[in-house]
Amino acid sequence: MTRRQLEKRLRTKAPSCVADFRLTPAALPGDRIDAKLDPVKAKFGALIADPRDEPHSAWVLACGCGHGTGQLLGHRLSDYSEAPDCGDTIVGPLGFKCGSCGSIIELLDTDRHGYHARLGSPSKIRGKGRRPAFACRRCSGQEFTVLVAFLFWEGAIEVFLDEPTWQYEEYFNEFLCFCACAACGQVSEPTEFGKL
Repeated sequence: MTRRQLEKRLRTKAPSCVADFRLTPAALPGDRIDAKLDPVKAKFGALIADPRDEPHSAWVLACGCGHGTGQLLGHRLSDYSEAPDCGDTIVGPLGFKCGSCGSIIELLDTDRHGYHARLGSPSKIRGKGRRPAFACRRCSGQEFTVLVAFLFWEGAIEVFLDEPTWQYEEYFNEFLCFCACAACGQVSEPTEFGKL
């Protein structure tokens, strides 16, 4: 497989963690990415890569019933970490509860999904028990349109080119999640899954 073929596959084939959803291809939300990158680039300059320039895939999720909004379920990072600045960030396992039929679809489990989990070294922080619904930071609404993205780092691409039998899309390095509130339109990024 050539690098060009590999990058095309990574941009068009979703990992299995979202196989139970109806998926619509999407673009990364530029304004949200810029807001995240600007302060970091101001400090570190060219050392910081723009994820829009790297191989990635992005998808809007919908339930199998076809309904496109629901609750994002997860565990509050503050319940598992002593970090003072984690706010309302959530950790996995993540799920999606359909706003129409009520089905719960599993979304991301860092013990099973992502580069390090596939290599046998999963995430260190993982929630347990009942998962509360994430709430909008502006209006406290709990129903969202959810866009997820899977990013692949340059080092992983180099490894992929030497591993022709791997299911490359399963080895994503980062997971991004953007939730647009159905009530007020506010877009939140409730997760911080760097280095998966």
